[in-house]
Amino acid sequence: MNLIVGLGNPGVKYKETRHNVGFMVVEEVAKRNEEKIDQSKYKSIYGQVLIENEKAFLIKPMTYMNKSGESLIQWKNFYKIENKNILVIYDDMDMEEGKIKIKPQGGAGGHRGLASIINCLGSEQIPRLKIGIGKPKPPIQPSDYVLQKFNDEELEVIKQVIGQAARAAEEFCYKPLEDIMTKYNSY
Repeated sequence: MNLIVGLGNPGVKYKETRHNVGFMVVEEVAKRNEEKIDQSKYKSIYGQVLIENEKAFLIKPMTYMNKSGESLIQWKNFYKIENKNILVIYDDMDMEEGKIKIKPQGGAGGHRGLASIINCLGSEQIPRLKIGIGKPKPPIQPSDYVLQKFNDEELEVIKQVIGQAARAAEEFCYKPLEDIMTKYNSY
């Protein structure tokens, strides 16, 4: 069993914002597998899919970004999921817009949603898929930038990356992480 966790903020106000690319990837995985993310449990909404005979929960924490770990720890504890079977998907300002990177572990790198997860799970040993959203141009502050919606041109780039990230998330359920990193980190 796997948990595919997209980070973001709930509500229409945040739909298609840079900070919600994690939600967008999880929604794309659901769409590709003809599933809906419409059930509620553990401070999140979720759906369940079967990918290559591997069960996965598609999770969108509804705690707001900075408290994402509060939802994930409940999933982990109830289903007794090992960290290696959890994939956290989120935005990264330190990466060029439209790039993805998969890592088996690491620090939060200033991302408060991931920091919450690391704190609640008590480990940095958590696979993650980062999606580059680029850096803001002055005078825009990072906290404002991540809550902005993508413009039309950016959205076209991001939609392509969302498709790649969704495929990588699906493969996470049945392939070794090293193989997925080799395939997608060069995208």
